[in-house]
Amino acid sequence: MDLMNNEHSCSSTSSLAHLPAELLVRVLRKLSPRQRFGGCALACRALLAAAVAATEELQLSNINQQRADSIALWLAKHSSECLSRLELQGMWQCSPVKLAVPIERLVHLRALTIWELALHTHPASNSSSISSCSHLGLLSGLQQLELTSTPQPTCSSLMGGGASVATSYASSVAAEQAAEIACSAVLGTALGQLVQLTMLSLSTECAWRLGGLALALLSSLSKLQRLELSTAGTDQHPVQMQNLPGSLTALSLSDVCVDSTQELGSCCQLSRLQQLELSATDMPATMLRHVPWLQTLLLDASLKKHAVLPMLPQLQHICSVILEEMQGAAAASDYAALTASSQLEKLQLTRCGIAASAAEHMFAAGRLLPRLRSISIQSEFENPWFPTKDNDSDDEDDDCALVLGPGGAARLAACCPGLQSLGTLVVEADVTAADLLPLLQLTALTRLELGGHGCGDDVAQQVLSKMAGLVHLEVLYCPSLTPSGCAHLTSLTALTCLRLQHCRSFALDDGVSSDEDGDGPLSVVTFQSKVTPPDVWARLQQVCMRDPAALAVMYQHAQQRLAAQEQQLQEQAQQLQQARQQIQELSQAV
Repeated sequence: MDLMNNEHSCSSTSSLAHLPAELLVRVLRKLSPRQRFGGCALACRALLAAAVAATEELQLSNINQQRADSIALWLAKHSSECLSRLELQGMWQCSPVKLAVPIERLVHLRALTIWELALHTHPASNSSSISSCSHLGLLSGLQQLELTSTPQPTCSSLMGGGASVATSYASSVAAEQAAEIACSAVLGTALGQLVQLTMLSLSTECAWRLGGLALALLSSLSKLQRLELSTAGTDQHPVQMQNLPGSLTALSLSDVCVDSTQELGSCCQLSRLQQLELSATDMPATMLRHVPWLQTLLLDASLKKHAVLPMLPQLQHICSVILEEMQGAAAASDYAALTASSQLEKLQLTRCGIAASAAEHMFAAGRLLPRLRSISIQSEFENPWFPTKDNDSDDEDDDCALVLGPGGAARLAACCPGLQSLGTLVVEADVTAADLLPLLQLTALTRLELGGHGCGDDVAQQVLSKMAGLVHLEVLYCPSLTPSGCAHLTSLTALTCLRLQHCRSFALDDGVSSDEDGDGPLSVVTFQSKVTPPDVWARLQQVCMRDPAALAVMYQHAQQRLAAQEQQLQEQAQQLQQARQQIQELSQAV
């Protein structure tokens, strides 16, 4: 946004200038930066001073080079007065935009966010990324710092703008590596001076990695609570865990090279950590032993299930467990660790194979998870019950959904009485509708995803049709579900989304394929509603009317509703008659 653009001027600026300064500042805070500086600030000095005083926070996006120059000019003139928060975002996938930020003038700055911009320190100079990093240490009062896609250091940054480029490829690569090391070291020195930091987020471009030297002095940041690192650490200079401050409560590492040669017990002092996210980071699973107060855990394929699951029972304060694309075979009994904490609120497994009998151990008899609200076990395969195994994978757990055998629903309902979201639930062929009746005890359930050979018309009639609180329902791969069974779902008037997927026995709408043999495409039918009250049930009803058997089911439902209404009217008539008799008796008594 061009702060000096005068496209939109404020009306009646002369009258505004006569307002008291304090009131004028409050008025200008209601305007956008374009209105504040593009019109009002140009009217007179009083309005300019008020516009500057009203700008405590500045948040601008889609910055091109012209706008970056305009922003730099304004920051050089007015940023030292009252600016406390600065958020600037460049344009995604465009040529690098240089932003000259007068770091030495941002004395009141408390939060700085720079996204997709090449940070420089003086408008008139072509200062290198190394010198720009060194000037960050001047922001002594900074509490939040977020740098995304920091500029890539070059050999000219290290040797000076007038130095010639190395003629040989090897010399050029060595110079670039030296520049990266120097830039990381200078940045580390600057970060060590920001002793007021409570939040730090660093993410570099894919073309280079932030060396571990950039984090060498983080242990001196005793107030740092949240740390996010992406594309950091190298083989020569990995991230040292002992350099992380013990004050951290949230740690997120994505594609970070960590020094795995050290014993974490002696160097990892993260006893206050409550949130841990690891993605593409080779961290030993034994680290979980040293974070006893952890509440949120997110891990991906960089760790193996057989190494992680034994660590989970030690996390008795864990509330959210999210595992993504995690491989490695584990025994069915090992999955009991996923629900070992009575504080658990969310359990999510994405593209992680689990043992077929894992549910028996996860929701064992006598186990109680009163706070568990969401269970999500999802697969990347088109058919979650018959996945295509990767020959190179060492994962021996074939199932990618929660399989319920006989009695499984009763254990699940008793274990998680407050469950609100459940999926994907696989009903085996030997499971009857009576076995699933305990699911009706989950009165708070609003989202359900289930399927399998045991999910047929009887389940739709006796179980699903009675879950009046459902808002989102997905029925997946149910060969025995017919249009008659779908007709029972028309009683769910609260549904805003109904998805029928991989159900070969029927096609409910025009253009939806149906395959009786199982060799062709599978049917996918989705009903969604954004109106109030939702009309998914009505649209399903219209489609089901095309099938005679489904029409008979809906006619039977209509008769039942009519009979219930007649009975209700009779009861109301009896109550009215009793009230009249009581009134007559009172009248006679008077």
